Amino acid sequence: MTAVIFNGREFARKKTEELAKVIRNFSDIKKKPKLVAILVGDNLESRLYLSLKGRKAVQLGINFEFREFSENNPQEVIDYIEKKNMDQTVNGIIVELPLPAEWDEYIVLDKIRPDKDVDCLTSENLRLLAEGRPRFVPPTVKAVGEILKEAGGVAQKKVVVVGSNGSVGKGILSYLKDAEGIDRGTEDLASVTKNADVLISATGVGYLIKREMVKPGAVVIDVGIEKKRDLACPLRVAKQGGRGVVGDVDFENVKEVASFITPVPGGVGPVTVVCLMENLIGSVYH
Repeated sequence: MTAVIFNGREFARKKTEELAKVIRNFSDIKKKPKLVAILVGDNLESRLYLSLKGRKAVQLGINFEFREFSENNPQEVIDYIEKKNMDQTVNGIIVELPLPAEWDEYIVLDKIRPDKDVDCLTSENLRLLAEGRPRFVPPTVKAVGEILKEAGGVAQKKVVVVGSNGSVGKGILSYLKDAEGIDRGTEDLASVTKNADVLISATGVGYLIKREMVKPGAVVIDVGIEKKRDLACPLRVAKQGGRGVVGDVDFENVKEVASFITPVPGGVGPVTVVCLMENLIGSVYH
C-alpha cells in the first residue's frame, strides 16, 4: 500500500482563491480586513513564519501591519496591543510565539481583545473552544479539521492525538471531542498508536512516529516540526545550508503503510496560514 500524499500547498492555493473572492465582494471598503502582527526579539524562525503570513495577507488584499519590539519591555508590547484593540480599522491581532522565556506569555496574550484574537490564544477563546462554542478555531486545529475532511472524516474511527499536553494537541482534542490524547513520553507508545484509524502527531520530535507504530491503512496527520542539521535527512526535508525541518513522522517509511499522509513541509503548514486569514475575514462580521 502506498499512501495518498496530501498536497497542502495546492489545497491552500484553492482556498486562497475562495477567500479572495469573499474579500472582493465586501460591499463596504471600510470593512477590508486588517491584520496586525507583532514580533518580539530577533527569532529568525518566527520572522520567517510572520513573513509567510504577511505575504498571504497581501496576496488576499488584506491590510497587513507589522511591528517589531525588543525583548526588554513587555509593557511596551501590552500598550501597543491595547492601542490596536481600540483601533476600529483592525480586525485581528497576532503575537508570534514564542515570547522571551522570562516573559509571562499569558499576560501578554490575554491583553488581545478576544474578538480580535484570530490565533485563538486568549484564555477566553480557549475556554469557548473547550466548551464546544468557539469564537475562533485555532488556525492549526482548523487546518487539521480541513485535512481530515479530505481524508474521509473521522466518523466511527478511532482517533489518537500524540502530544496531547501541548497547546496544539490540547486544541485538537477540544475540537475532536471523541479523540484519545496521549503524551509523547508514554511508555510503549506504539501499543496505542498502532490501533488508531486516524493518527495525529503534534510533538515537535522529529521521526517520533515509525512505520511499526502505524496501523496499516491509517490516516496520518503530521503537525510536528523540528529543525535538523543532518545532510542525510530524507527527501522530504527542506534543505537550507544543511539545515532542514522534519516532521514527527518518519514519512518515507510510514507512507508505505498509511492510506493518507501529510508531508513536512508542505502539508499542514500552508493550510494553517490560510486558516488564519479565514479567521480574520470571519472577524469582520463579529
